[in-house]
Amino acid sequence: MPERYLEETAEQLRASLAAGLLFENSHTDFKRELGTGRAANGDLAIDLASFGIHGGRVYIGVVDEKQRPPPLHPIALSGLAERIDQVARTRIQPPLHIRCHEILDADASAGHGYLVVIVPPSPYAPHQVDGKYRGRGDKTNRVLPDAEVRELLAARRRVDEDGEARLAVEMQRDPTLSSGANRFWHQAHLFVMADPVFGDRELLHAAIPDGDWESWLRSSIREGMGRRLTKHWEPDMGSYATQTSRRADGWALHSTSLPQNRRPDVNDDQTHEKDMLELEINEDGSVRLFCGAGSAYQNNVRVLFPELIAGLTWRALEATATVAKTARYYGPWDLGLGLSNMRNVQAFPPHRGPRSAPLYSKDEYRQTARVTYEQLTGDRDALLHRLVGRLARSLVIPFGIAEVTTP
Repeated sequence: MPERYLEETAEQLRASLAAGLLFENSHTDFKRELGTGRAANGDLAIDLASFGIHGGRVYIGVVDEKQRPPPLHPIALSGLAERIDQVARTRIQPPLHIRCHEILDADASAGHGYLVVIVPPSPYAPHQVDGKYRGRGDKTNRVLPDAEVRELLAARRRVDEDGEARLAVEMQRDPTLSSGANRFWHQAHLFVMADPVFGDRELLHAAIPDGDWESWLRSSIREGMGRRLTKHWEPDMGSYATQTSRRADGWALHSTSLPQNRRPDVNDDQTHEKDMLELEINEDGSVRLFCGAGSAYQNNVRVLFPELIAGLTWRALEATATVAKTARYYGPWDLGLGLSNMRNVQAFPPHRGPRSAPLYSKDEYRQTARVTYEQLTGDRDALLHRLVGRLARSLVIPFGIAEVTTP
């Protein structure tokens, strides 16, 4: 769900109210001000939690009256956003991620204005306050009945399963499978997936200025792809993904060994799976990364390098965060990481020889996670651990942002 129009000034706020474009409904609530004390914080937590399922906004400083347009009541903004964020994280279970947008009023006292609390649809909804699940009605919050809670929790489980299914489909898109050449199937292959949960088919396309994808890719995506990180690995985006191509659903940055049609040339002796790398970014905001060098031979043993897996996953997450910011999409994301052809792969950290490392005992590794916008754009180390932690434990190797980023 891309961010709808957001007032930047007090004049814009007054205009939206006067034109009848901004009014209380199932996604919007007005509050004259916030009270103080534990009871007021509890009421605020209930209001925020009620928007967790479908998302919404709370306008503080807009008087909730029958008068039309509703009058404004400038409030002191200092410390208010921090207080609301703390309430969302401590009084609501699971903690709720919110955004606060301040609107200063030049006609009011210094530091006074209005606060818009933006609650994106939460991947962890429904949320509880004081042991009761909360939802939003037409204009007020409500306690959710048990049957509705069970259905929402069941729907969340179905979504988790759907994310795993989409990752499996993506792994079947492996471009080497279409070639039929066994020489493209010696190593593990890496896949990273990112999907906006509540996006639409033109989420990103509508946000790119004048539809100039190539300029946007060069200025917004490739710049981040070329950032030098602490550890070097190959293939990496800056040195290998030098080609830009239009694809069926969007665009791609890719290596020369993966042509526009994604069919490697089986007759070209210079085409190898270890050189295959691409990052696809689609009109609906989805991001896909493929690398044919998920493992490599060391002393005649197939080994996996933590810095390559962590580094390319970091690149894909960075690109996804850029997509979210460009599209002004602040809702949840489904992430997935997969590795194919993994059986008998070993890890090869510097302190351990390949013969002493454990063997991976399955054909594939898959891990998915649903995350908030704040998590996506915040602690990327935590996201990496969610995606690769189980793999790291199975191979007894370190994984994390510290493996690849500069101090």
